[in-house]
Amino acid sequence: MALKWTRRQTHLNSTLKAYPRKIRLDAQAMVRVFMARKSLRLKLADNYFCQLWECSRSTTQRRLAQMERLGLLRRVTYPPRREGGKWKQLRYLFLVCQSGKQPNRLLKQSSKTEPTDKSRRTPYSFQDYLAMRQDVPLRAFLFWMRRWQANPRSMGYLQKVWKRVQFRADVLESIIWAADESKFSGRQRVGFIVSEIQARV
Repeated sequence: MALKWTRRQTHLNSTLKAYPRKIRLDAQAMVRVFMARKSLRLKLADNYFCQLWECSRSTTQRRLAQMERLGLLRRVTYPPRREGGKWKQLRYLFLVCQSGKQPNRLLKQSSKTEPTDKSRRTPYSFQDYLAMRQDVPLRAFLFWMRRWQANPRSMGYLQKVWKRVQFRADVLESIIWAADESKFSGRQRVGFIVSEIQARV
């Protein structure tokens, strides 16, 4: 587990070097919070960042929006609920440890444009999702395989492959990181993942 977090921190430190200076310093401070808590999902309010970054609430919101456009984080906000006579709204921040992104290009993209390895159904990459689990849900496994252009006729075979890593999310996460480092995409990526699962498990 410690090796995974070291790998994530190394990757993020390398990614942040490409950020504009004003954003980079705040991004580094935010990443340190996630790394210290060893979690890719945190429930942090704007007031927390106001103190961390020593800025106003409006500046905090602009900075978070910039980091989201850069692909560094995803915000998931739930509808307000009344609890104990007060209205409360839950928001999670997801740190995205995604390789192969070009921050300067992402800044120019529309906020409606999704990175190639993201989905409206998941606010983060598959390996980030696996980092918070011990099991690998079948629906999630097949969803990402389809997203990586797996042959629709191979779904039955992929279910058999999935059984090997059903309770080994750590192994599958490591394999996907290896696929990222090798820059495999599409069906080549699917083939690599399947062969590595068979070799390692």
